[in-house]
Amino acid sequence: MTLDGAAFEHTMACFTPYTDRPELRGMLYHSDEEVYDFISKAHARSMQCTMHAVGERAIDQLLYTYLRVFSEQGRKDIRHRLEHFCLPTDEQIQMAKELDIILSMQPSFSYFWDGAGQEFANVVGRKRADRMDPFHKIIEKGITVLSGSDAPVAPIQPLTYLAHCVSGYNQVRNISVTEAIKMCTVNAAYANGEEKQKGSLEVGKTADMAVISKDPYEAAAAGEILEMEVLATIKDGRIIYRKEPV
Repeated sequence: MTLDGAAFEHTMACFTPYTDRPELRGMLYHSDEEVYDFISKAHARSMQCTMHAVGERAIDQLLYTYLRVFSEQGRKDIRHRLEHFCLPTDEQIQMAKELDIILSMQPSFSYFWDGAGQEFANVVGRKRADRMDPFHKIIEKGITVLSGSDAPVAPIQPLTYLAHCVSGYNQVRNISVTEAIKMCTVNAAYANGEEKQKGSLEVGKTADMAVISKDPYEAAAAGEILEMEVLATIKDGRIIYRKEPV
């Protein structure tokens, strides 16, 4: 379910009005009871839930629904998620930690729209733009967060987004190389309940991996992390992509 919209369409559900459209503050697409009914039934059947929540009001709606359901039914190892979590408050980050909600986020958003052009700042103001995608705060809390592209909204470029998390334009959201790699690997596998099969290079796990052109730790230290390229992709132990030599 999609609980709200997006920033540039002015449908992301915010607590306060948009900077460029002060008569708007976005919208919620579903009532609290609709969201509760869905999650309550799914949780009772031990089905993992996730919903699109970008702005503070949508994030609030989903987190408090999880809290209500957990209070009524108890917690289970279902690994419920929240998609996007773009503009959370500090209180919402803490609540996600306490509820043990997995956050599926998209570094592609801030990579494309909070660079030199400052598109986010034009819509929500600089102060709120600096709160978008707060990877550092989230990981500091010990929350499991994974990285995606939200394709076709943004192209599938995992190495670019990994590099952006480490050495992006806006330092307020930068994290370590290790944490950025985990967002793309072990955390993603854990979120899908596949940590025993995927997510790390270990004997007995599925042989899914990418061969890249640079050591990401050395590349980050040299300021070259955005230059990494995929040289080969291996799926189930078979090479399915190999970059042709120049």
